[in-house]
Amino acid sequence: MDRNPPFPQPSILHQASAVLVIVACLALTAICVVGLTSADPHDSVCAMILCPWPALLAGLQYWGAFRYGKISTAWVFVGLALFSCLLFLAGIQLLSVVVPSRNGYAGALNFSAVLIATLLISSGVTISNWSWFLELKQAEDLGLTPPRRVGISLKDLMLSVLAVSVVVGVFSFFYRETPTPNFGRVNNAADAPMSLPAGSRQIVYWKGANETVFQCQANEQAFLEWFDAGVGSFEARSAELPLQPITSRTSLERLTHVFEKDYLYERYSSTAGWNYRWRMEDRSLTITYDRTTQQVFCRSTSR
Repeated sequence: MDRNPPFPQPSILHQASAVLVIVACLALTAICVVGLTSADPHDSVCAMILCPWPALLAGLQYWGAFRYGKISTAWVFVGLALFSCLLFLAGIQLLSVVVPSRNGYAGALNFSAVLIATLLISSGVTISNWSWFLELKQAEDLGLTPPRRVGISLKDLMLSVLAVSVVVGVFSFFYRETPTPNFGRVNNAADAPMSLPAGSRQIVYWKGANETVFQCQANEQAFLEWFDAGVGSFEARSAELPLQPITSRTSLERLTHVFEKDYLYERYSSTAGWNYRWRMEDRSLTITYDRTTQQVFCRSTSR
């Protein structure tokens, strides 16, 4: 009596490559999740678009390698092949930037070594998935049935622990390393990285190495109490310049856009409010309050 051959099992090499793909994809997913916390809306949108794909690829790789999923393996092969092609094209493009850099050909050589190593690993896991797909297809053509698995195996449990550890570890590392946003828009004074009048709203701020600019809306009494409590540097407070009332048309500033590296502002005229301006060499402090719009504007510079 003829006996059907046993259903093929993934080799140790393929299992190792599958774990490598899963770990790398989960690490990328964790990095994308960190990007969702960015104060820059462009970064958040990009992270939101990219986040599902490495997570999906990790799931497909697990199902294909450890659950005998032929279709999943095929999709992993396609995804890794596309990634390898994009990596190669991006690497060639970046080489044109690295070569003329100050590192010269030494920098290009180091970059090329990293690129080639990454391409070799990516190509290796891609070929491994293609080989496993052919084995699964051959088994299907022979009418073989994959072994049925009931419950959670020790291997599944270990992979789950590894997955959680990778995501939590990578997320924690990159979240700690992410610098505090130096610009943003918030609606609560407690969320802004500077002292503001009580009850401030519609807050826009930008913080540089030697300059801080912000504006917000606040009622006049809260603004006066905030100013009287002491703002600016010790030198500015020591000058004891009074807050000047605005009784005629006066040129004021207001923020229009804030970016990661810079900000834009415009000048306009107001006839009611408060004005404070102090300057000493390259240090300055400007504080204005427009009574009509209840808008506070503050810009300070230091060495």
